[in-house]
Amino acid sequence: VDLSGGEGLQAVAGSGDRTARLWDWPQGRELLCFPHEDWVWTVQFSPDSTKVLSGCEDSIAAVWDLRTGQRAVTLRRRSGGVNQAVFADPLDGVWSPQVGTAV
Repeated sequence: VDLSGGEGLQAVAGSGDRTARLWDWPQGRELLCFPHEDWVWTVQFSPDSTKVLSGCEDSIAAVWDLRTGQRAVTLRRRSGGVNQAVFADPLDGVWSPQVGTAV
């Protein structure tokens, strides 16, 4: 579960029902549903709260555009589920566990 920092309090939650769902937190109303092929283990709002990142047991990390409700980016791991994924500052680079540093 993650809470937005943008206008209007929103929450995003991943689930074993193969979805990530965006909620209007104060109203308790579902706004969007993002389908996956397996359990959704991790979710996070982008720093500007315009996108959601979801990571799934099916080896997919997806970035969802909250304006359109559509998948904007799909990233696939070679094997294993995505149980943690976060938005990072582009100036920080991307962490490579193989190299042990940002690349």
